[in-house]
Amino acid sequence: MKIISWNILADEFIKKRYYPMIPPEILLKRQQRQTQILLTLKHLDMDVLLLQEVMRGEYNQLAQAFQKTHHLLRGKNIKWQDKQSHSGNVIFLRKSLFSLPVIIPLEFGLGVQCTYQKRPLLIYNVHLDDVSHQLRMKQMAELPMTGPLIIGGDFNENYQVHHPTELYQRLKKAGLKIGNQKPTYYIERKMCIDNILVKGLVLKHTSAVVPDDFQGDVVKQFMTYGSDHLPVVIN
Repeated sequence: MKIISWNILADEFIKKRYYPMIPPEILLKRQQRQTQILLTLKHLDMDVLLLQEVMRGEYNQLAQAFQKTHHLLRGKNIKWQDKQSHSGNVIFLRKSLFSLPVIIPLEFGLGVQCTYQKRPLLIYNVHLDDVSHQLRMKQMAELPMTGPLIIGGDFNENYQVHHPTELYQRLKKAGLKIGNQKPTYYIERKMCIDNILVKGLVLKHTSAVVPDDFQGDVVKQFMTYGSDHLPVVIN
């Protein structure tokens, strides 16, 4: 099983003042970003796609590309500070590996109950609050964490191996292995806020991988991936 978690950056959140380091001719070309996102996903060829900040236009393009090979599940658009957005989380699962999944609605993402190798499996795709640590704690406390489990997403909280925050400490105590230790977001400062956590699964590789970060060159990252976040993958 190959898994990717990736915040693909909703066009509704792009403003030049947020990204002064990205040339406008790169930043503001939505169709070019869509092309780079799709090229990346097709090249990586993942069995489980956990995507955040997916708007309708991007979803339609991705659905067309993956509908023959994957189950397509789309959550409702997420609210940020009580303001309704036009984007949300999606989960794509390879049909040859997973039973038809049952959706678990979340206010901060999307969950599914499915079967993998004849065993039940829970998969959560989360996008936690971007302001409040306490609210992020509350959101994660809402998730049942029993049995084989995958949690991927944008946690909006920096993970440091030797100084994990209370949020990550609780996840570890619940038996989840934190896969990624590398930075995934370089815009404000270098942070590891995107991750894939697993429980009750045998992993071919015990840690997640961030594809080429181009030595922290945010312009090259943006040009290549079409997003301000780097994807995270794990086998």
